[in-house]
Amino acid sequence: MKKHNVFGESLFFLFLVIIYVLISITLSNALIEMLHFTESITPKVKNEIIIGAVIIAMILSFLTRRIVRMWLHDFVDTIKHTDKGTVLSILLGIITGSIFAIPFSLALSKYEYVVLLITLLSQIIFTIVFYVKGHELFHGRFKHIEKSENSCEQSFILDTSVLIDGRILNLLKTTDLLDGILYIPDLVMNELRKIADSKEDPSKRQRGRRGMEVVEKIRQLRSEKVIFIKTERGKPVDELLIDEAKKRHAYLVTTDFNLEHTARPQGVKVINFNEVFYALSPEVMPGDELEVKIVKKGKEPYQGVGFLVDGTMVIVQAGEFHIGKTVRVRIQNVKQSQTGRILFATIVDEGEMGSA
Repeated sequence: MKKHNVFGESLFFLFLVIIYVLISITLSNALIEMLHFTESITPKVKNEIIIGAVIIAMILSFLTRRIVRMWLHDFVDTIKHTDKGTVLSILLGIITGSIFAIPFSLALSKYEYVVLLITLLSQIIFTIVFYVKGHELFHGRFKHIEKSENSCEQSFILDTSVLIDGRILNLLKTTDLLDGILYIPDLVMNELRKIADSKEDPSKRQRGRRGMEVVEKIRQLRSEKVIFIKTERGKPVDELLIDEAKKRHAYLVTTDFNLEHTARPQGVKVINFNEVFYALSPEVMPGDELEVKIVKKGKEPYQGVGFLVDGTMVIVQAGEFHIGKTVRVRIQNVKQSQTGRILFATIVDEGEMGSA
């Protein structure tokens, strides 16, 4: 795999150098002609100017190779998710504009830059005309094709909360619930890195690192279907996630209650893991007994906190003395909150278990 990547990198860099060199030679010749230097300088000086331009082009190709690769990746990703009517309209506009400029090119062949200007203007004008008028024709023709493609390969955008939550791994391993393309926006990765680098709150830092580990495991599980995408800037994170979901006709996968209730009214389909696991979890009533591992202290004195498999929080009275242990508890009360259920329980002592 590494050899293949090195070969690909080398090939990409070679093509980039060739393109930069061709552009530099063209620009240097154009500059010499525009400034009328051809009659006042010797061929040797002219060659030195071209060689200097080529050297600069090679240096620039080395310095900008990563930027160009990112730009090409974003461009290809944009084309993939742009409706075919728009793409076809733009292509026809460019082709028609080029054909329209041919008579002017023949008539004004002595004036290269006038010909270039006329060609560019005609391409721009026809592209705009085809986009405005032709888009109406092509959009309807390709819309049903795009819908059928989307139905064959569903897509999902993962937010920060669902990656930190981690339950997505079990779903990917054992079910086909998220069988499709998994998009992870760069802003989500930036949030995870920021949380993982937190120096003030160790628990926050741990959550961030867990989210990064989940991303890596998802990439290993679905390497061919995980796509890291670049998003815009200047808007709140929730708005950017909703915009991406709209643009890609994708489900937004989250555990964030507020994000869900902001996205749904805007026509975005949302999969909230808290709601999914709550709907699938068995009903727990006061008086039921179950086993739970106490993982940390509660807010109130002597309380301990544990979690069920579906993520439901269990607050155990006197559970602080059993942190790190799995104990049997009896449910005393069930409280429903915006984020899910909270169970209040007491520990069942051994004598009481024996009598039961």
